[in-house]
Amino acid sequence: SDVCSSDLALMLANVNAVGFNLSFLQDAPVSHLNDADIDLLLQAVDEALEGAEDGTDTWWENPRTGSNGSVTPIRSFEHIGLACRLARIATFAGGRSGTSELRFCKSAEGKWVVVPQP
Repeated sequence: SDVCSSDLALMLANVNAVGFNLSFLQDAPVSHLNDADIDLLLQAVDEALEGAEDGTDTWWENPRTGSNGSVTPIRSFEHIGLACRLARIATFAGGRSGTSELRFCKSAEGKWVVVPQP
């Protein structure tokens, strides 16, 4: 995958092992994703950012766990000379659903990285 996994680590962290400042994520669906779920999510993020038009959903699903979700690029733009996209990531896992919006920019190395919202 061309998505920089380490940059998504905060979003996909195993919340049970995270310190107090992320404890609010304990009931978030991302805390219920296993490694296979995360791989499928990262593939969907990469596919959506690389080729999907704004407003088009890219779906992923793990039939073994029942976890699923979608990645929807919302807006494409440039930031400090880099191609960037705002994307909505919807996740259902462990009986919980959640949606977040993340801003990604394509690095000089060709990897999509999460960048802070202004």
